[in-house]
Amino acid sequence: MSKMKDLNFFGPYIGKKEFKIEKEKLTHLSILVFILFIIILGVKNQIKIKSLNNEVSQLRNQVENEKNKGKVEELLSEQEKVDKIKENMTKIKLADEKIEEYDSINEELLQVISSKMPEDILLTSINGDINSIELYGVSKDKYSIAKFQYSLQDTEIFLNTFISNILLENSKYNFSIHLKLRDEESGIDDEIN
Repeated sequence: MSKMKDLNFFGPYIGKKEFKIEKEKLTHLSILVFILFIIILGVKNQIKIKSLNNEVSQLRNQVENEKNKGKVEELLSEQEKVDKIKENMTKIKLADEKIEEYDSINEELLQVISSKMPEDILLTSINGDINSIELYGVSKDKYSIAKFQYSLQDTEIFLNTFISNILLENSKYNFSIHLKLRDEESGIDDEIN
Protein backbone atom coordinates (compact mmCIF):
# COMPACT_ATOMS: atom_id res chain seq x y z
CA MET A 1 0.00 0.00 0.00
CA SER A 2 1.02 3.28 -0.58
CA LYS A 3 1.41 5.82 1.91
CA MET A 4 -0.27 9.00 1.46
CA LYS A 5 1.32 12.19 2.12
CA ASP A 6 -0.43 14.95 3.87
CA LEU A 7 -0.52 18.17 2.21
CA ASN A 8 -0.01 21.12 4.49
CA PHE A 9 -1.03 24.34 2.83
CA PHE A 10 -0.34 26.49 5.88
CA GLY A 11 3.19 25.28 6.44
CA PRO A 12 4.94 28.29 5.03
CA TYR A 13 2.90 30.60 7.23
CA ILE A 14 3.39 28.72 10.41
CA GLY A 15 7.13 28.46 10.58
CA LYS A 16 9.54 31.41 10.71
CA LYS A 17 11.89 31.56 7.86
CA GLU A 18 15.16 33.27 8.61
CA PHE A 19 16.42 35.80 6.18
CA LYS A 20 20.14 35.32 5.90
CA ILE A 21 22.46 37.40 3.88
CA GLU A 22 25.86 36.13 3.60
CA LYS A 23 28.48 38.45 4.99
CA GLU A 24 30.72 37.95 2.05
CA LYS A 25 28.06 39.02 -0.44
CA LEU A 26 27.28 42.11 1.72
CA THR A 27 30.95 43.09 1.82
CA HIS A 28 31.25 42.72 -1.96
CA LEU A 29 28.11 44.77 -2.49
CA SER A 30 29.41 47.56 -0.18
CA ILE A 31 32.76 47.65 -1.97
CA LEU A 32 30.99 47.79 -5.33
CA VAL A 33 28.79 50.74 -4.21
CA PHE A 34 31.83 52.55 -2.82
CA ILE A 35 33.79 52.03 -6.06
CA LEU A 36 30.83 53.29 -8.11
CA PHE A 37 30.59 56.36 -5.85
CA ILE A 38 34.30 57.15 -6.31
CA ILE A 39 34.07 56.66 -10.09
CA ILE A 40 31.03 58.97 -10.32
CA LEU A 41 32.75 61.57 -8.11
CA GLY A 42 35.93 61.38 -10.22
CA VAL A 43 33.99 61.81 -13.47
CA LYS A 44 32.10 64.75 -12.00
CA ASN A 45 35.37 66.43 -10.87
CA GLN A 46 36.96 65.84 -14.28
CA ILE A 47 34.01 67.56 -15.94
CA LYS A 48 34.38 70.54 -13.56
CA ILE A 49 38.14 70.71 -14.18
CA LYS A 50 37.64 70.67 -17.94
CA SER A 51 35.01 73.43 -17.66
CA LEU A 52 37.31 75.59 -15.49
CA ASN A 53 40.22 75.02 -17.89
CA ASN A 54 38.02 76.23 -20.76
CA GLU A 55 37.10 79.36 -18.80
CA VAL A 56 40.76 80.02 -17.97
CA SER A 57 41.80 79.69 -21.61
CA GLN A 58 38.98 82.05 -22.68
CA LEU A 59 40.06 84.62 -20.07
CA ARG A 60 43.70 84.22 -21.10
CA ASN A 61 42.73 84.82 -24.74
CA GLN A 62 40.84 87.96 -23.75
CA VAL A 63 43.84 89.26 -21.79
CA GLU A 64 46.26 88.44 -24.58
CA ASN A 65 44.01 90.00 -27.21
CA GLU A 66 45.72 93.00 -28.85
CA LYS A 67 42.72 95.27 -28.37
CA ASN A 68 42.67 94.54 -24.68
CA LYS A 69 46.43 95.02 -24.43
CA GLY A 70 46.02 98.46 -25.95
CA LYS A 71 43.21 99.26 -23.51
CA VAL A 72 45.25 98.01 -20.57
CA GLU A 73 48.26 100.09 -21.63
CA GLU A 74 46.00 103.10 -22.11
CA LEU A 75 44.47 102.62 -18.66
CA LEU A 76 47.92 102.26 -17.11
CA SER A 77 49.11 105.48 -18.75
CA GLU A 78 45.92 107.24 -17.60
CA GLN A 79 46.53 105.93 -14.08
CA GLU A 80 50.09 107.30 -14.22
CA LYS A 81 48.71 110.68 -15.30
CA VAL A 82 46.18 110.64 -12.46
CA ASP A 83 48.94 109.75 -9.99
CA LYS A 84 51.11 112.62 -11.29
CA ILE A 85 48.18 115.02 -11.04
CA LYS A 86 47.51 113.91 -7.46
CA GLU A 87 51.19 114.35 -6.63
CA ASN A 88 51.21 117.81 -8.22
CA MET A 89 48.03 118.76 -6.34
CA THR A 90 49.68 117.75 -3.09
CA LYS A 91 52.74 119.82 -3.95
CA ILE A 92 50.55 122.79 -4.91
CA LYS A 93 48.65 122.55 -1.61
CA LEU A 94 51.91 122.46 0.32
CA ALA A 95 53.25 125.40 -1.67
CA ASP A 96 50.01 127.32 -1.08
CA GLU A 97 50.26 126.66 2.65
CA LYS A 98 53.87 127.87 2.65
CA ILE A 99 52.91 130.98 0.70
CA GLU A 100 50.13 131.75 3.14
CA GLU A 101 52.52 131.12 6.03
CA TYR A 102 55.10 133.52 4.63
CA ASP A 103 52.63 135.99 3.17
CA SER A 104 53.74 139.22 4.83
CA ILE A 105 51.25 141.47 3.03
CA ASN A 106 47.99 139.99 4.23
CA GLU A 107 44.60 141.55 4.77
CA GLU A 108 45.25 142.40 8.42
CA LEU A 109 48.47 144.20 7.54
CA LEU A 110 46.77 146.17 4.77
CA GLN A 111 44.01 147.20 7.17
CA VAL A 112 46.57 148.47 9.68
CA ILE A 113 48.39 150.45 7.00
CA SER A 114 45.18 151.96 5.59
CA SER A 115 43.90 152.86 9.08
CA LYS A 116 47.14 154.79 9.82
CA MET A 117 47.21 156.58 6.45
CA PRO A 118 46.29 160.31 6.47
CA GLU A 119 43.77 161.63 3.94
CA ASP A 120 46.42 163.56 1.98
CA ILE A 121 48.36 160.39 1.09
CA LEU A 122 47.75 158.03 -1.83
CA LEU A 123 49.70 154.76 -1.97
CA THR A 124 50.76 153.77 -5.48
CA SER A 125 52.59 150.51 -4.78
CA ILE A 126 53.40 148.01 -2.02
CA ASN A 127 56.30 145.57 -2.29
CA GLY A 128 57.26 143.11 0.37
CA ASP A 129 59.10 140.01 1.41
CA ILE A 130 59.24 137.93 4.58
CA ASN A 131 61.05 140.56 6.66
CA SER A 132 60.11 143.95 5.23
CA ILE A 133 57.66 146.01 3.20
CA GLU A 134 58.28 149.03 0.97
CA LEU A 135 55.42 151.51 0.54
CA TYR A 136 55.40 153.94 -2.41
CA GLY A 137 53.02 156.84 -2.57
CA VAL A 138 52.18 160.46 -3.32
CA SER A 139 51.36 163.26 -0.86
CA LYS A 140 50.57 166.98 -0.95
CA ASP A 141 53.06 167.80 1.83
CA LYS A 142 55.99 166.37 3.81
CA TYR A 143 54.12 166.69 7.10
CA SER A 144 51.53 164.04 6.03
CA ILE A 145 54.36 161.69 5.05
CA ALA A 146 56.09 162.14 8.43
CA LYS A 147 52.78 161.70 10.28
CA PHE A 148 52.12 158.49 8.32
CA GLN A 149 55.59 157.12 9.08
CA TYR A 150 55.25 157.96 12.79
CA SER A 151 51.79 156.35 13.08
CA LEU A 152 53.13 153.15 11.44
CA GLN A 153 56.10 153.11 13.85
CA ASP A 154 53.60 153.33 16.71
CA THR A 155 52.06 149.91 15.85
CA GLU A 156 53.28 146.59 17.26
CA ILE A 157 53.55 145.04 13.79
CA PHE A 158 56.61 146.98 12.63
CA LEU A 159 60.01 146.84 14.31
CA ASN A 160 61.40 149.78 12.40
CA THR A 161 60.00 152.32 9.92
CA PHE A 162 61.87 154.98 8.02
CA ILE A 163 61.28 157.22 5.05
CA SER A 164 63.82 156.13 2.48
CA ASN A 165 62.99 158.67 -0.23
CA ILE A 166 61.03 161.92 -0.74
CA LEU A 167 61.05 163.64 -4.12
CA LEU A 168 59.08 166.75 -5.20
CA GLU A 169 57.52 166.39 -8.67
CA ASN A 170 54.72 168.51 -10.15
CA SER A 171 53.91 170.08 -6.76
CA LYS A 172 53.42 166.64 -5.18
CA TYR A 173 55.79 164.61 -3.07
CA ASN A 174 56.64 161.09 -4.20
CA PHE A 175 57.91 159.03 -1.28
CA SER A 176 58.86 155.57 -0.16
CA ILE A 177 58.70 154.22 3.39
CA HIS A 178 60.60 151.11 4.42
CA LEU A 179 58.86 148.97 7.09
CA LYS A 180 60.74 146.20 8.92
CA LEU A 181 58.38 143.54 10.28
CA ARG A 182 58.68 142.01 13.75
CA ASP A 183 59.50 138.29 13.91
CA GLU A 184 56.16 136.74 14.95
CA GLU A 185 57.30 133.13 15.38
CA SER A 186 60.11 133.63 17.86
CA GLY A 187 58.79 136.76 19.56
CA ILE A 188 62.29 138.22 19.36
CA ASP A 189 62.91 141.34 17.28
CA ASP A 190 65.40 140.70 14.51
CA GLU A 191 67.71 143.68 14.20
CA ILE A 192 69.80 142.30 11.32
CA ASN A 193 68.99 143.58 7.79
